[in-house]
Amino acid sequence: MSRASTVAVVVIVLLILPTSLALAADWPQFRGPDRDGRSAETGLIDGWGEGGPTELWRVPLGAGYSGMSIVGDRLFTMDSDGESEYLVALDAGSGAEIWRTRIGGLFTNDFGDGPRATPTFHEGALYSVGSLGDLTVVSAADGSVVWSRDLQEDFDSELPNWAFTSSPLILGDAVILEIGGSSNRTIGAFDRANGELLWTGGEGEIAYSSPVVVPFNGVTQIVGLTKNGLTALSTEGETLWTSEFVPDLGIKPASPVFVAPDLIFVSASYEAGAKVVRMVADGDSVGVEEVWAHGLMRNHFNGSVEVDGHLCGFDKAFLKCIDAATGEQTWIKRGLGKGSLIRADGKLIVLSERGKLVLLAADAERLVELASHQALTGRCWTQPALANGTLFLRNTAEIVAYDLAAGS
Repeated sequence: MSRASTVAVVVIVLLILPTSLALAADWPQFRGPDRDGRSAETGLIDGWGEGGPTELWRVPLGAGYSGMSIVGDRLFTMDSDGESEYLVALDAGSGAEIWRTRIGGLFTNDFGDGPRATPTFHEGALYSVGSLGDLTVVSAADGSVVWSRDLQEDFDSELPNWAFTSSPLILGDAVILEIGGSSNRTIGAFDRANGELLWTGGEGEIAYSSPVVVPFNGVTQIVGLTKNGLTALSTEGETLWTSEFVPDLGIKPASPVFVAPDLIFVSASYEAGAKVVRMVADGDSVGVEEVWAHGLMRNHFNGSVEVDGHLCGFDKAFLKCIDAATGEQTWIKRGLGKGSLIRADGKLIVLSERGKLVLLAADAERLVELASHQALTGRCWTQPALANGTLFLRNTAEIVAYDLAAGS
């Protein structure tokens, strides 16, 4: 090959490589790679025509609100069949079912039957929690069960009114989640290899939230939201700090949001509102102080996402953006009802509870709508998931996949 030909090939590879790499991002757990509703993907479309984005596939699914985790060419979620709840693997490219594994009995409710939590993928295994408290780990390859625990039986946990909803967090060799046990056993950690209990910690009844990891001052904190409020635990389950947040309210499903370098945001509906605390270094430990608290942001069933030091999320039926440091509102969008959203490639991808898909610029100072499309009907309480240029949306009866990759 001549030198000119070699240079031409190198140039072509360099032109192609960044685009392909930019789109190669998985969504392996609740609220994405870092459990914060954000994806590092780039190269996504900036809008679409009247027909909406290109639909890749649409398949029926059993009842449930479980989120979707996508790794490589597989999508994992949970559903039900009227008698039991299942962990399901689908082909991410076609929606075809690959396997399904029963994980427990069926939770029924006037607001919808079936599982609520999102399965977590880690190193070839899937960690899931059924609505009745069945913590089950299976092989992602074929769905075979590795181990399981019954949270109600093992920890004297009462079935919450709205079921078990905490999505498992993997940290090192531990799988961590709200377990709702009595006597200082709100959150528990299990050996992810065999299910043995490693530790329990935290006080207060579970509040339907999922814990997150917040690093600060060299300390790895597991931050959860219980009925009492915010609780930060060490990797050994020791309480590092607490911050009261509407202790008379036990429904707080939106996970805490870390706003670097030192803020933590928490919000809940039912007139609870929101608050921000600032973490403060205290020698080798961490403390917190309240920055502000008000009722201008009331996240209900899904949480907010951070955009340039601001928080964008649903204040009940209003989509808003507020300054994390001051709590001041910068913009508001009406007409969607309640909903959920994620952030990727300088955009906010919003799904209303009535199935309307809206694309906004991720602009903290002003509202810029780029496109919208009626993607689903019925109740849409499950957060969108984005992986490898494809957007996945779900209601209680089906999943739909849209191509959001620019130039595809």
